[in-house]
Amino acid sequence: MTEPTTPDPALDAAAAETAAALFKTLANPMRLRLLAALRAGPLAVGALQDAVDAPQSAVSVHLMRMRGDGLVTCHRSAADARIMLYALADPRIGRLLDAALAR
Repeated sequence: MTEPTTPDPALDAAAAETAAALFKTLANPMRLRLLAALRAGPLAVGALQDAVDAPQSAVSVHLMRMRGDGLVTCHRSAADARIMLYALADPRIGRLLDAALAR
C-alpha cells in the first residue's frame, strides 16, 4: 500500500492574491460563456455577441476586463484591419473551463 502524498505547502500571500483575482474574473457567467466561445479560435466582437446573445457594449466591457487580467488577447484581422479578433491568451484557460464544467 502506498502512503498518501503530502499536499503542497500553503500558497504564499502573493500567489494566493493572484489566484483569487483570476477566480474573481472567472466568477461571471457572461465571461465564462465568452471564454468558452473562444476555445474554438479567435473571434470578432460581433461573433462573440451572437455566441452569447448579448449587446456589443456588454461584450466589450467583459473582453476589456479579461484582456486586462491576461485571459484573452486581441489583434487586428489580417483580412480587414478594422476588425479586432479576440483569442484565449493561454490554452490552459480552456482546460480550466473544462475542469470547472466537468461533473
